[in-house]
Amino acid sequence: MLIGILSDTHGLLRQEVIDAFKGVDHIIHAGDIDNKSVINRLEEIATVTVVRGNADKECLRW
Repeated sequence: MLIGILSDTHGLLRQEVIDAFKGVDHIIHAGDIDNKSVINRLEEIATVTVVRGNADKECLRW
C-alpha cells in the first residue's frame, strides 16, 4: 500500500502535490487544511484521512 502524507496546505493544493500523489492508495492530511476544497480534490485521488489542525475552522466538517 502506498500512502501519501501532507500537512499545512492552508487552502492551497499545489499541482506538484497532485502529481506526486498519483497512484497512492490512501492520503493522510495532517492538519491546517483551512478549506474543504483541498480535501475534496484529494478525495478524487484516493481515500483521505484528515486530522484537524490548529488553523482549521471549527465549522469545517470532514
